Amino acid sequence: MTNIRPRWSYELMDATTFDNRYRGQLIAAGSVGLLLSLSTLAQPMFVSTFISRVEDRASVVWPLAMITVMFILQAVLTAAQSFLLGRASERITALLRWSATRDLLRSDVAEFRKLDRGDTHSRLVSDTQLASVALADGIVDMATSGFMVVGAVALMLYVDVGLAVAAFGCLSSAALLSALLASRVRAMATTNQADIGAFSSGVQRILGSILTIKSSRAEDREEQRIASLADRARRSGVRLTWLSSLFMPAATVGLQLALLVTIGWGMSKVVEGHMSLADLTAFVMYLFFLLSPLAMLFMSLGRIQRGRAALSRVKELKGIKQEADPVVVPCRLGEDDGIAFEDVRFGYDAKRPVLRDVSLRIPPRGVTAIVGLSGAGKTTLFQLLERFYHPDSGSIRVGEQDISSMPLGQLRGLIGYVEQDVMLFSGSLRENICYSNHDAAEADVAAAIRLAGLQPTVDKLPSGMDTILSEGGVGLSGGEKQRVAIARALLKKPRFILLDEATAHQDSETEAVLLDTLKNVSVETSVIVIAHRLSTISIADRIVVLDGGSVHSVGTHEELLEVDERYRTMILLQMESAPA
Repeated sequence: MTNIRPRWSYELMDATTFDNRYRGQLIAAGSVGLLLSLSTLAQPMFVSTFISRVEDRASVVWPLAMITVMFILQAVLTAAQSFLLGRASERITALLRWSATRDLLRSDVAEFRKLDRGDTHSRLVSDTQLASVALADGIVDMATSGFMVVGAVALMLYVDVGLAVAAFGCLSSAALLSALLASRVRAMATTNQADIGAFSSGVQRILGSILTIKSSRAEDREEQRIASLADRARRSGVRLTWLSSLFMPAATVGLQLALLVTIGWGMSKVVEGHMSLADLTAFVMYLFFLLSPLAMLFMSLGRIQRGRAALSRVKELKGIKQEADPVVVPCRLGEDDGIAFEDVRFGYDAKRPVLRDVSLRIPPRGVTAIVGLSGAGKTTLFQLLERFYHPDSGSIRVGEQDISSMPLGQLRGLIGYVEQDVMLFSGSLRENICYSNHDAAEADVAAAIRLAGLQPTVDKLPSGMDTILSEGGVGLSGGEKQRVAIARALLKKPRFILLDEATAHQDSETEAVLLDTLKNVSVETSVIVIAHRLSTISIADRIVVLDGGSVHSVGTHEELLEVDERYRTMILLQMESAPA
């Protein structure tokens, strides 16, 4: 399996590194923008010189040559700035997405499960792009436009103070209105991005539940729900567009009024001999040069507000609580170390405990079956052992070592976990099996496939191990998906294998092969199975009966049938519900 890393980074970056890369990209684009502004500001001076030389019947070759050079330089710098800004925004987008995804991958499971998938997807895809483009372009455009405005204003004052003061007075109202609009734009941008996130969540709901929707004949209801979410995003988007569109008119009206005053008063000064035509031409050019940068300044302010709103949503995602793993030194474990739960209490909700004072020892070898009615806390035991969650009280130990003091990498390396709802990724069958050990030798892969009873499936697939599976493993049966997950777990060569209903979707023949595999593997490994099927329970060396979050009894199948009425009832119910 190919180990893919971004070309632009080969190590995890801290916040300082990210800020430096972000700042460096913008400085490069901004520097080109400043050169572009200088070349633009120089043009009216050369035009003024050209007009003066025409009036004096002098040679115009030099000013014409300089004007031509300025035009060419402006074109080159414009293209360079556009490319640098585009590259910067794309790079910042990638860094934002990678950084946010990195934090999600290392987040606390309890906090991660509180996230809305659709909204999270919207933040990772839409908000990161909006934030990077708006902030990169907005900040650079604001800086270069501000420099252009300051330069043009200074040169206008140099040409004629009176005309400059009159023009600035016409522009002040536009600047005030734009500043007031900026705060409204940011608030509406936040609302619009939240509405887009809600729509994305609705789409994810449909994509992940299409069969349930169809079998429930809920197409019309879901269509109306999506239409409502889309319309809400449309309305907030229209309001945002309306507010954003006011920036340009606010700037344009002020500049048009300033241009009217300049031309009227300026021409009267030329006629009266108080100002030359060359100076008036230069002044009017500077006033026109103010139009684009001032409009860009106001628009950039609006874009920055939208970008800040998007960035705040990304930062909320990046602020998710991370898994605590202060331990870096691996613990020394013996070959005969088993698992011990000691007075463990836990609840997903503090008011409703799932496990109550669970004390349990699991040997380092053999098959241990965990049985109990739904809600008894069976899967919760596995999730605590993987440290997805932490006990509210009590401890879990491997040998003499509390798992809370073990490095996460070491702990999870000891465990092969097959979940009840098997997750297969889009990619080849080989990639899915080797997901837990991408450097596995071919012989080890073949052994895992054989032990999991997966070889018949591999043989019938069109491209064998290189067959491409779609997301979720569409095309494979439930039993085949489970066998892929079991092969994946076996490939880790774990000390402990956790199987959550791993035989639930198997036919009797395949189940028999798999149960033989579990018995063989259990000679060297501890196999812990959550099971309801009698065939799976009966092969266990010991059975743990959970009831109401507590350990009710422990023993072999024969022992429990003899002494535990609750166990006998569970077995009878299972036998009655089994297919004939």
